[in-house]
Amino acid sequence: FPLVDDQGASTIGIKAPDRPYLAVLKQTLKPTLSEVLMGRAGIPKPRVFVLAPVVVHGEFDGYAIGVLSLEQIRAHLESSSKDTTLLYTLLDKQNNVIMSNRTDQTIMMPFVRNGKGTLNHLGPNISQWMTDAPANTPLSERWKQSFYVTETIIGNLAEWKLLLEQPVAPFQETLYDTYSGKLILLFLVLLGALVLAEFLSRRFINTLEKLCLLTQDLPIRIVTNDGEITWPDSAMTETEKLIYNFRHMETWLRSQFNENRQINESLEHRVAERTAELTESEERYRSILDASPIPMGINDEQQNITYVNPAFVQSFGYTQEDIPTLSHWWPKAYPDLAYRQEVTEAWRVNFDTTRLTGIAFPPLEVIVQCKDLTNKTVLIAAASSPDTFKKDHVVIFYDITERKQMEEKLNEIVRESRSAYSLMRMLCDNVPDMIWAKDLEKRYLFANKALCSDLLNASSTEEPIGKMDMFFAERERTRHPDNPEWHTFGEICRDTDALTMDAGAPQQFEEHGNVQGKFLFLDVHKAPFLDDTGRMIGTVGSARNVTTIKVLEQKLKKSEASLRTLVQTIPDLVWLKDPTGVYLDCNPMFERFFGAANKDIIGKTDYDFVDRELADFFREHDRKALTAGVPTSNEEWLTLADNGYRGLFDTIKTPMYDA
Repeated sequence: FPLVDDQGASTIGIKAPDRPYLAVLKQTLKPTLSEVLMGRAGIPKPRVFVLAPVVVHGEFDGYAIGVLSLEQIRAHLESSSKDTTLLYTLLDKQNNVIMSNRTDQTIMMPFVRNGKGTLNHLGPNISQWMTDAPANTPLSERWKQSFYVTETIIGNLAEWKLLLEQPVAPFQETLYDTYSGKLILLFLVLLGALVLAEFLSRRFINTLEKLCLLTQDLPIRIVTNDGEITWPDSAMTETEKLIYNFRHMETWLRSQFNENRQINESLEHRVAERTAELTESEERYRSILDASPIPMGINDEQQNITYVNPAFVQSFGYTQEDIPTLSHWWPKAYPDLAYRQEVTEAWRVNFDTTRLTGIAFPPLEVIVQCKDLTNKTVLIAAASSPDTFKKDHVVIFYDITERKQMEEKLNEIVRESRSAYSLMRMLCDNVPDMIWAKDLEKRYLFANKALCSDLLNASSTEEPIGKMDMFFAERERTRHPDNPEWHTFGEICRDTDALTMDAGAPQQFEEHGNVQGKFLFLDVHKAPFLDDTGRMIGTVGSARNVTTIKVLEQKLKKSEASLRTLVQTIPDLVWLKDPTGVYLDCNPMFERFFGAANKDIIGKTDYDFVDRELADFFREHDRKALTAGVPTSNEEWLTLADNGYRGLFDTIKTPMYDA
């Protein structure tokens, strides 16, 4: 603070007991920045004071004060608004005027705009002040009397606000003066252009009319060789170019028409040759069908049966004369009406699907009655024949009667063993753990309900049979293509299967990932699957859902890490001792007290770092806290070993108990 003010008077002895900042200093005992106040030394003007308390033995004993000059701010604002119509006003947080170039504002008085009006917000930090005007006042006149306003908060302590106002009137006058002259000039230019356009259009309109008549039906005139075409001339470059393009078009079209005539003649010759080739191909194709041991027939789009090969006649006994159309075939092959309707409908659906989509015809298993009234089980498939048959279709019959008989025998064996399997299935499906068996190709041989519902999302325990883990993983990912985290199991199951087979012994794994969008953690046990001779034929395994346990473990670890981070970063001294006073842990702030690292403090006592008197003092309060069984508080004068700082600390000691 200067000893002499700007009027030459001494500043010694000036009193300010009523200043509001004195109460704040006495209460906080911390340096502070005052609000804007009118100075009492020299010429009265707004001032900001920086104050620091003088503390003696923990009590307020005066303060040091410094004055911040606002002249640099004023000079910067004056320089920025010089030669412009920009108005500035700096306000404190009570909305009092600190400085302004507006003539209607008083320093350190509340900011008030003259006249009535409305402040319209246009966007972030920008508004428009519109003064109230009498009714029917033109909008342009109201804009002329308005100005744009922007407010900016300055500083995190003083919380000042800078108000910038820009009148619209100067810009509006400049805009009117500039564009009124330009609009008149533009009108004159457009008027001249219209006169010139009228004159030029009459010059080339006659030529365009002639050109329109000549180009009418131009391709027909060229094809019929209706004489040469006499094109008009024009003095205008653009029209002459257009006429030139039509001349060039005429020449090109004549050449193309001549070329097309030659191509048509060549195509007619080629069609005749191709017809002969197709006839020869049809004969070769029929000879192949005749020699095939598989029964085959051909029918056309009108459902006429145009061909059956010898193997068909031998298998079913029907000749082409017996079944000339599909209407003759259906009742002979399927005499039962209900079964016939079922077969014909399935045939129609498969046939239409193949014709429309181009996919292979799905084989249809049916029972056909032969001419000798015996029945055969066959698979029927259809395919489009070569081009020589045009829209004909080849129908192929695979006799699977013997295979079906063998399947019946196998089914009988399965039924005999189903009782034992049902018992095993019941046991496995009633345990909460997942149980399965796989072959050497990692395809499921067995899966219980828990595995199907909790991991594979299978519709039944039979669906996984013959499939691998990746089938179900890819199916889930396909159902949710926009969520790559929906299902992440699959690869890990496949990999641990391989590890188990390579090891040739029971293995334990922890497998985790997302299943149907939810996190799943499994404790997995797998072992080789051996047959009666001891040969490995696959793997068996079980898995237990331990997600809840793992989640709780993770939360506990995260909680411990968060607590340690808090202790490590808190600015207070934090430590942990055992009942005998041996240090178990401490934070970095406590390390500064002893001037030693955490690892050098752990396992030692206060007597290893401070004098006996202070160490006894610490131990006495340790015992009081243990005896009280509740947090206790005491004040201690401590000196930090790392920088020599000495201060009075409020120490809180709390006893800790195990579980």
